[in-house]
Amino acid sequence: MDIHKIDLKFCKKGNFLFKTEGLKNIKVLPWLSVAQAVKGSYEIALGNGRTHSTGAGGMFIAPSNIQQTIIHHTDPNEQQVFCRWVFIDAVINDIYRFDFLYDFPLIVPEPARQQINEQFDRLFATDDPFESYSCYYAIVAILSRLAVPKEDSIHRRIQSTLAYIRQHYAEEIRIADLAKNVHVSESHFYAVFKKYCGSSPIAYINNYRLSLAAEHLINSDDTISEISDRNGFSDALYFSRMFRKNYGMSPREYRSAYRK
Repeated sequence: MDIHKIDLKFCKKGNFLFKTEGLKNIKVLPWLSVAQAVKGSYEIALGNGRTHSTGAGGMFIAPSNIQQTIIHHTDPNEQQVFCRWVFIDAVINDIYRFDFLYDFPLIVPEPARQQINEQFDRLFATDDPFESYSCYYAIVAILSRLAVPKEDSIHRRIQSTLAYIRQHYAEEIRIADLAKNVHVSESHFYAVFKKYCGSSPIAYINNYRLSLAAEHLINSDDTISEISDRNGFSDALYFSRMFRKNYGMSPREYRSAYRK
């Protein structure tokens, strides 16, 4: 495929310092993510795939809309985890999302790891938007050199479903309606969805909602009830239970830990 244009529709950086060994997160993000364990290490699995370890200083690449299961391990000397990441939504030729066209290695190999690390250092040291965007584009360029074009086209029906979930996650979503929209039976839809996304449709929707709620906890002062409702959970108590199950802490604890 000839690439003549790349647009960054969304990009964001973040970091997190905490001291909980074995903290487990299960999430589905709407953006491609590149994460680094600066201190400590990650165990990471995508969908139903096997678990890999980054090692200290290691990085992983996770495409958008695929379930991530992450376990954080503290540095044995400092007894803490320090991680940093970027989220990127890049569009190719005004049509295709970058991570819909390509497959990436889960664990970033050398020398790409060092190259991305250098861009991370630049990115996290500046608040200048021009320099920040140059870093994001440099990271996309490095990722493109690691990428392998997908041999077969993206499953169009599943992609249509994922787009629908992204647009309507705050509303009630019934699996029967999702199957009907792509003209297949519920049983067939369930099997294809789980094979492609690594989880059942219900688990995927809940994990997607919780991932967005985690971002809202960090970036807003809205109440837990408001965040719950905004992200498709009508019951704040149920939301809190699900959040603790996926993130290993309550929404309030998560907000407090991140802001510290």
